[in-house]
Amino acid sequence: MVTLKFKHRVILAFFSVIFIPLIITTSFLFFYGRYLYREDSSSFTLNYETTSAIDSYITGNWNSILLDYWGFDNGLKKIIDDKPIGLRIIDTEGELIYDSSSTTLPDKIDMYKNIVPGLQSNGEDPNADFLTYTRGEYVTINGQDVGIILYTYPPPPEFLSKLLRLILSTFAVGMITLLTHITFSVYLISRRVTKPMKELYMSIDKISKNDFDFDITYSANDELGTLCQGFQTMKNKLKDYHNRELVANETKKQLVASISHDLRTPMTSIKGYVEALQDGLASDPKKFNHYLSIISSKVESLNRLIDDLFELSKIDVGQLKMTKEKVDVKSFIYGFYMDIKEEAGWQDIIISKEFINIDTCIIDVDTTRLVQALNNVVYNAFKFCNKEIVLSCYAQGDSIHFSVVDDGLGVPNSEIPFIFDKFYKVEKARTTKSGSGLGLAIAKGIITQMGGTIEVYNNENTTGATFTIKLPRYL
Repeated sequence: MVTLKFKHRVILAFFSVIFIPLIITTSFLFFYGRYLYREDSSSFTLNYETTSAIDSYITGNWNSILLDYWGFDNGLKKIIDDKPIGLRIIDTEGELIYDSSSTTLPDKIDMYKNIVPGLQSNGEDPNADFLTYTRGEYVTINGQDVGIILYTYPPPPEFLSKLLRLILSTFAVGMITLLTHITFSVYLISRRVTKPMKELYMSIDKISKNDFDFDITYSANDELGTLCQGFQTMKNKLKDYHNRELVANETKKQLVASISHDLRTPMTSIKGYVEALQDGLASDPKKFNHYLSIISSKVESLNRLIDDLFELSKIDVGQLKMTKEKVDVKSFIYGFYMDIKEEAGWQDIIISKEFINIDTCIIDVDTTRLVQALNNVVYNAFKFCNKEIVLSCYAQGDSIHFSVVDDGLGVPNSEIPFIFDKFYKVEKARTTKSGSGLGLAIAKGIITQMGGTIEVYNNENTTGATFTIKLPRYL
């Protein structure tokens, strides 16, 4: 189905306003005129038999016109049979020799030469009265024109009243048709305009109130439809921006709350130990050194938190510098495993390895940043495992996979989508250890900037969770 553009609808409506009323009015004039004068048409003509009888009578009694005028007149009127038709006869000299509507004849007038040219061109008498119809025929005797017969037909009865009725009716029909069509066209066009305009006004009003939960339904294939769909697209983008802004504001609130909490806890502890030292509660050198050791540990925690925040802020603004280099995967992961194995031993955690098909694999990464990301994932596993961790590395297609598998309680499915969010921490019942909630967020930022992905899922056949880092393989 062809859909007209709005401008084409306006143009079509303009021409239809002109031509449709004109066609309807003309048709009404034709058919109603025929209806009004259907009984009067015979008044303008004589039938063929009557005109033939008149012609024969005049031709046969031509000489009797002047010799026996009244006898000729009586005989001719019997043929006419009292029909309201005037009949005049003019000879070749232009003299009116017979007039059925007058008892006296005028003086000789020069009618013949004035009427004949008219008869030759259109068969009408140019001197006929208004609303009469005159038709002329030559009188021919023995092949020679001897005169002219003029038939004058008067208007039928009530001709003027019917004509006035026809004119007024046609005018009324024309005006009614014109106004109706204009009204209908304006209604159709205004409906095409009003509906989308109402939707746009409603949309603007709702958007001004930060209400984006609506859709613009007008989707016609015209200019207004394009405008509405463009507005719908703009609304969707504003909605996304508004939602992101809400999330960002909520994140800022959580960030401030989390930072405040993570700073307040060690600061409160440091303050307590400092006051204890000031009050002389640690007079024993051993106890004094123990308090100083605790204060140092708390300060180190604050330094790590500040460093993590600084790293995360650089990731957020895209200013985390990286120096990429071609790295042999096997050498890298063996070196990392040996380092992390020693740290696991300090915490009585057993860490094993599974390295498959990585003998000739190369990746293009920043080694320092990759170690930082892997450390964050492994340290997270240290907090949530029971006793064992498996570090695996293998090639799959065009990517290299680094996985850390723990034997802890796993991650609740409802929390998996948020596990890499800033300051997100799983419920305290799942671990006795706590952190800043920034390690996994930093790991995701680093891996993403190196063109990779990081994901987490719960183990199917055993307890615990698996964190997998995927990096593109250098070919």
